[in-house]
Amino acid sequence: MTQGKTTIGKKPTLVADSGRGTFWGLPLATAKLYVVLFVVAFLAYVLLWRQAPVLGADSWGYMHLAEDLRHFRLSDLSLRTPGYPILLVLTGASQHATAALFYVQLGLHFIAVWLLASMLSGLGLSHRPLLLFGVLLILPPYVEASGYVLPENLTEFGLAVGLFSLCSWISTNRVVFLWMSSGALAYTALTRPTFQAAAVAITACLWVCTRLLRLDGFRHLNLLRAGTVLVLVSAAVMGSYSVLNYVKFGYFESPILSLSLTTRTIRFVERLPDRYAVMRDALIRSRNADLITGSSHTGYQSVGRVLEEMHRTSGLPEAEIAQDLVKANLVLIAKAPLSYLLEVADAVSAYWFPWTQGLANSNTRFVQFLWSVLHFVVIFIFGVQLFALGGTQLFGLSKGLMARSPAETPSILVTTPHQVFAYCLALTLVVYTMVISCFLNVGIPRYRVPTDPIIILLLFLGVQIWTNSVRHVPAGDRQVAGNGTSDRDANPAIK
Repeated sequence: MTQGKTTIGKKPTLVADSGRGTFWGLPLATAKLYVVLFVVAFLAYVLLWRQAPVLGADSWGYMHLAEDLRHFRLSDLSLRTPGYPILLVLTGASQHATAALFYVQLGLHFIAVWLLASMLSGLGLSHRPLLLFGVLLILPPYVEASGYVLPENLTEFGLAVGLFSLCSWISTNRVVFLWMSSGALAYTALTRPTFQAAAVAITACLWVCTRLLRLDGFRHLNLLRAGTVLVLVSAAVMGSYSVLNYVKFGYFESPILSLSLTTRTIRFVERLPDRYAVMRDALIRSRNADLITGSSHTGYQSVGRVLEEMHRTSGLPEAEIAQDLVKANLVLIAKAPLSYLLEVADAVSAYWFPWTQGLANSNTRFVQFLWSVLHFVVIFIFGVQLFALGGTQLFGLSKGLMARSPAETPSILVTTPHQVFAYCLALTLVVYTMVISCFLNVGIPRYRVPTDPIIILLLFLGVQIWTNSVRHVPAGDRQVAGNGTSDRDANPAIK
């Protein structure tokens, strides 16, 4: 990677540029088409998905907590966090699904798409790619999460706001964007506990990028400020909820960790030592029953009944059972690490499969097949592109180590640093979500859904990075690619 001066294209912005011809970060022509697309899509989905919002198996837990919040109480230790139930209260959906919830969730999806598109526009994408980006993300597979009483849609919105605001802060150095990003990531963690450590992952990404890239005006002081604000805001929000749980029920955090981690060990729970005999027997009974009567026949669905059964048989409070269950899982993982990794590997492979349900599929196999083909094409291109960009970057860095000075670093891949920075930040969220979902939970495709728009963003941004790289390949390197001249002959920086 070239360490000298690099041409920096347009930077991501939160609002329209000061010049004419833009509207909220998008070129005026693109913005007009986006408004038309969103209005048409909104009306179409309202008419076609008359049964939306649809209740899922997990919806009742969120609605129960929403009903408690509506009456300003916590009746029991909930497996769910209050981020999504707050939206249910605001839309009147604490007792039954409402049309208002569906309308709001559709709006949140369209706002998320607009923010990501304006980010791409600031990073140099032209009208046609931006239009294709918008069209892709209003297709049923990417909108479907808006039609369910589940937190994926709100999580998607929080991630989009967090990513966009952080890139805007890097570009403008306006601290309000940093606080917006911190607040969005913190509320996303309150919506889905998966993202409790997302701020730490983003901070680590910022540190690595500042070591490899040169951004105008971005120094180590900015990195320290960003890391502090991101981590402290998330810690304050989740810490407050954890303290409330501890004061009310004697359990710090949510008991969901004990159950989600059990999905990684339920298949080899027989290996628990005898000091966990009561818990082991309860887990085995529940798992074996689910293998026969459960809809998935995997044993994973049995986990939800474990706390209730053990509370009924042992008389211990659920908070204490949850703590013991976490300890038992850690013992199992230490005792059978390869079995645990096998479960994780299975989850990783399943994680990248399509998640399209009755709404998107219109309850027809042919439509499901079409959306599945689209999904696998997107994931395949994403994977190939990631390996191509990553491999080329590593090749450039290895050549840089052989160069006499950083200014002489010969690299086949020369990109604008803001594009690479944005790509790394977005990729961090995608990889982080996969790792946490598969290492600490069952890793079903539904958990990937909030990052699907970011994956599409990475596809378009990756093409832009590669295009800019080809345009900036030094003449000597072009000769190498064209006629086989050696690097040593083509570039005198390598002796």
